[in-house]
Amino acid sequence: MLFGVGRLVCSIGKRYPFPVGVSLATLKTGGSDLSTQLLIERKDAVDRPRLVCFTLLGFLWNGMLQQHVYVNVFARCFPHAARFSALPTVAARLRDGPGLRSLMMQVSFVNFIWNPIFYYFFYLFQEFVQGASSVSEQSTSLNVLSYVSSGLTRCREQFWVAVDRCSNNLWDDLRLCWAIWIPGHLFTFATPMWLRMPLTHSLSFFFYCALSFTRGDHDGTKLRVDVEYLERLGHVS
Repeated sequence: MLFGVGRLVCSIGKRYPFPVGVSLATLKTGGSDLSTQLLIERKDAVDRPRLVCFTLLGFLWNGMLQQHVYVNVFARCFPHAARFSALPTVAARLRDGPGLRSLMMQVSFVNFIWNPIFYYFFYLFQEFVQGASSVSEQSTSLNVLSYVSSGLTRCREQFWVAVDRCSNNLWDDLRLCWAIWIPGHLFTFATPMWLRMPLTHSLSFFFYCALSFTRGDHDGTKLRVDVEYLERLGHVS
């Protein structure tokens, strides 16, 4: 029965890679924040703006944008990627010099260019959600345009504040990111193209749990405060 379910999932993933990827990205990213709030931080009440931020982030960045870039754009920019990932064995991949170079270029691009851009987007997106959530707290009616307008206004007003927060935290953020994604992408980018995003989303769940725990609070200083606290403990001891 399990093998039958597995074959069905693979069949759906191959036939509808984009909607499956977007759905997984949305559910995974929202679920990672919810799990972090309830199981790790053990909050008495769910921080709804924070949950909305991560869920929409999963839909927009991981689902719509990243799905397109990792599969469609990479297939064009790195012409050996699809052929390399379709090779039947690990030994065949290790003998494929152009494919290995393509793999390393993809991993380098994502970790050293794409991921830093993501963090700036994330910090700005936090401001957008904060602005939109302020409308929901003041009004009981559902007005999507008001939410969007308030969020964009907040982004415009707090743009440089968010950029400054991101710049101050970027090195700490990237060290955590690279620890997960450099080995992770070496694996996921070597798998068939249709399987690339489902595997990425599976690993990404743990990344977003870490991001939620370290940067879920709007001020974005939690990780830095924790590090400084541990350093003080070290000096005291």
